[in-house]
Parts: sequence; C-alpha cells; structure tokens
Amino acid sequence: MKKDFGRYWIAGLIFAIIAGVIQWITGYYGVFVTLYFESNFFWGLITGLIGVTLFIFVPWGYGRLTEWIYITFIEKK
Repeated sequence: MKKDFGRYWIAGLIFAIIAGVIQWITGYYGVFVTLYFESNFFWGLITGLIGVTLFIFVPWGYGRLTEWIYITFIEKK
C-alpha cells in the first residue's frame, strides 16, 4: 500500500466526492418533500416508494462504484 499510496488516495477522493453528491441529493430531496408538499396518502406513498428504491439501489450503486474505482485506479498496474 505504501508503494501505491497515490492511487489509493485518488480512489478514496473520487469515492468521497461521488458519495457526498449522492448524500446531498437524497438529503435535499428529504428537505424538499417535507417543506413543500402537504402530508397526504399520495405523497406518503410516493415518498415511501422512493425510500424503498433508494434503500435497494444506493448500496448497490456504492458497491459498483467501489468496484469501478478499485479496478480503474488500484488494480491497474
């Protein structure tokens, strides 16, 4: 790891930036929904469906992102 520290550092930086953007978008969505929409069954259902979708796809996306960063920056020799 000492030898390829630059690759690990760049990979970590890219992952942190992309993960931060995903966190910012999902956080912004939560604030937007709670401030601008009235609480009723329809918007509750939509918010629940989006929450379940995020629960499934965000960990999958993080896994794919980690795999891509590893293959692109760390494993490449």
